[in-house]
Amino acid sequence: MSIVSSFRNKYIDQHTIAFGEVGLSGEIRAIGMPEKRIIEASKLGFKKCIIPMANKIKLSKYDGIEVIGVDNVSEALNYIN
Repeated sequence: MSIVSSFRNKYIDQHTIAFGEVGLSGEIRAIGMPEKRIIEASKLGFKKCIIPMANKIKLSKYDGIEVIGVDNVSEALNYIN
């Protein structure tokens, strides 16, 4: 996301974090232990977490952090400032 945001001159808010595996066609693949990553991100002060949709549909809500599921990089870029 940081490379694309640089090319598009769009900054990523300091309170936003994103994780997932990016495939060759831009799809965002599921990763392991998303719950632990979200909880740790919240402890570190992040307010928005962009994750693979495949992980999102299996998770519950978390206090203090907005969790957004995306299917591809293009979709993820809609959630950065």
